[in-house]
Amino acid sequence: MAKKDYLNNLFGGIHKRYDLLNHVLSFNRDKSWRKTLVDQAESHKVERVLDVCTGTCDLAMEFARRVPDVSVIGSDISDEMLRIGYWKIKKAGLNGRIKLQQSDLFYLPFKDNIFDAVSIGFGFRNLHDFRAGIREMVRVLKEGGLLLILELTLPKNRILKALHLFYLKNVLPRIGGLLSGSRDSYEYLSSSIIVFPKQDDVLEMLRAENLQEVSFRSLSGGVASFFMGKK
Repeated sequence: MAKKDYLNNLFGGIHKRYDLLNHVLSFNRDKSWRKTLVDQAESHKVERVLDVCTGTCDLAMEFARRVPDVSVIGSDISDEMLRIGYWKIKKAGLNGRIKLQQSDLFYLPFKDNIFDAVSIGFGFRNLHDFRAGIREMVRVLKEGGLLLILELTLPKNRILKALHLFYLKNVLPRIGGLLSGSRDSYEYLSSSIIVFPKQDDVLEMLRAENLQEVSFRSLSGGVASFFMGKK
């Protein structure tokens, strides 16, 4: 089975408890991490944003709430995730601000150079080809547009890293399995964090796709990282 088909089935299987698990397993820090990403976009006065791997649309909704007059498109390959996102958007009164599009990140159905920012929150590590994914996101960015990546990572501090590895290998799969009924899914999610490239390697990938002013910021001691580059 191709990785994208595997992931589509994986997230389709846990979609009903996906939001709860994100909040519980990140100790509710995922909300503040998304705010950090949107803070960067706010300072550049973005008007048109594409949020890829949008899942149940938390990041897309954060953009719509925080950035005046922004137009947001949330794109994801999982129909089950988008269905939940649709009802969340409607409940929040944001259905006029966000449009949803089921699509594969590697084949985005948009013209070149049309978005002020492209964001991806907690989905980058799941890509089967990081460089190709970056290239496609950069393609749809305007000149001067921002690529914004929020991802779960390992701390650099040796003690924090050891503690976090214990959590990822022993705690997260057990709790995630109990709450979602799918321990295998959370074993995959744990391993995807453990094998994710180091921060410097991600920055090199961004530079290799001709992005400028690339940078990263460690969040919560390195449990998450925010990466940014300008086209």
